[in-house]
Amino acid sequence: MTLRAALAPLSTGATYRRGVFLLLGGVLLLPYLLLVTVFAEMLRTDEVPRPAVLLLIAVATAIAAVPLFLRGTRALEIAARVRCFGPRTAGSTPGATAMSATARPTAGTGYR
Repeated sequence: MTLRAALAPLSTGATYRRGVFLLLGGVLLLPYLLLVTVFAEMLRTDEVPRPAVLLLIAVATAIAAVPLFLRGTRALEIAARVRCFGPRTAGSTPGATAMSATARPTAGTGYR
């Protein structure tokens, strides 16, 4: 394998697009990690009443969980996956047909 062949994938648009999605995922995860750190520190100290901290944790958990149950969330996930990785195919099996973008992977299959 030549050096040019080894570095060729680094110059494709898909590589940069996937990098942006990884960066975006990290940026979206950081506020949640910050909240966990703050709540852990609040629970560790005796200056803040424990019931108030537990109430705040319950409210924050409810706010974080609500987007999972909104109607457009699954469609947005599918659109992002298709945009990043392209439409999913059934693989290299002879006679295989393309799978729907909304199909969930089953045992033995997965995303490309």
